[in-house]
This record gives sequence, structure tokens and C-alpha cells, in this order.
Amino acid sequence: MISLIFPISINIIFFCLIPTLTLAQTSNENFNVRNVFPGRRVGGGTRAECASRLLVHLVPKTSVYVPDNSKLVALVKGPSHFQKTATTKFISINFGTNRYQFADVILQKTLPSTEASIYLIKSPDIEAPLAWESYYNCQDKNNGEGNLFDFVKVDAPPALSLLLNDPTPVDNSFALNIKWLSIFCNSTISTQELINKFELDDINTSAFPLELPVYCMFN
Repeated sequence: MISLIFPISINIIFFCLIPTLTLAQTSNENFNVRNVFPGRRVGGGTRAECASRLLVHLVPKTSVYVPDNSKLVALVKGPSHFQKTATTKFISINFGTNRYQFADVILQKTLPSTEASIYLIKSPDIEAPLAWESYYNCQDKNNGEGNLFDFVKVDAPPALSLLLNDPTPVDNSFALNIKWLSIFCNSTISTQELINKFELDDINTSAFPLELPVYCMFN
């Protein structure tokens, strides 16, 4: 009996290990950054005066985008009576199994305090996945003095997108629309046309003007 138990035990152990190894291998092979990145193409929208202003990345609704060879990306600043500058930056990402961590800031730009408008900028080269993050600088203090009630201020969640280098048909369509948008640098476009081309029908644009200026920051 002893001689029979030992081989059976080995077979049971081996049989139990195989599914575990297979599952681990499958998990690594099927890992897709598009599925684990918690992007949001719309920032702002909170109740605070500055933070309520919308900031929208012109990317697909998944908030994952692949620019074309021009490397152009675009964002929209919503209307507000409370003007603040905005920061947009591109961050490298370290990916592990089903998780990620922001690493170094590759490029950062400051957008001036303007009314509702569109900004086109160039992203860095995308050799590996990049996070694109944009937010209003609601804590700016123009006079250099502290505010006694700073602690009650609520910053808005940033617009956050994932930039990759393997385009899908949806990415190609958005890239064509951004190329179209670049024709209007230092001019204006119809807000409704912007909504139609970039699928912004799910965003409340009732306070937007009929036309939006287009600013190009390519340097």
C-alpha cells in the first residue's frame, strides 16, 4: 500500500499545480493596459467654484487614445466666471500585473486663464504607455498670501487619459478629427460641430458659447 500511495500523491500534487501555472501564464499573456487604466476624459464638475469648470480631453469615451504621427492631442476648457490657469502633463507609467503606478513627468505645460476654448498641443513620443492628466490650478494665490480657509477648498478630479501607440479604427477617426481641428488654429469653430465630431453628447454643454476659439500650443 505504501508504494501505491506515493505515486498517487505525486500525481495529485502535479495535477493541482498545472491549473495554477496555466492561469498565471494566461493572466500575463492577456494583460491589456486598456482594461486596467481608470481613465476619465472629463475633469471638473464638482461643486466648488473653480473645480466645477469642465475640462475635457478630446479622446474616445474610453479615455484611451492613440495619436497619429502628428502627435496632436486636444482638450476643451469649459465656461466659467472664475478664471484659473490649467496644467496638462504627460506621465510615464509602470505597469505590473493588473495594476499601474505613475512614474516620471515627461512633459508639462501651463494653459493660460481663458474663457471657454480649445487647446491643441503635441504629446511626447509614445514609445510606451503614457498617462495624460489635465486640471485647473484652483489653489493658485496671485498675491502670494495664504487663505485662512484654504482647507475647505475642494479640487476637481483631473481629466485623465491613457495614450498608446497601437491605434484602433476609433483612434484613427479621432485623429482625423483632431487634424481637422488644427485647421482652425487662432480662429473659432462651431460648438455644435465639435460636439458632433468628438461624441460629446453625454456632456452638459448648455452653458457653452455658440463658437469656441482654438489655440495651438505646438512649442
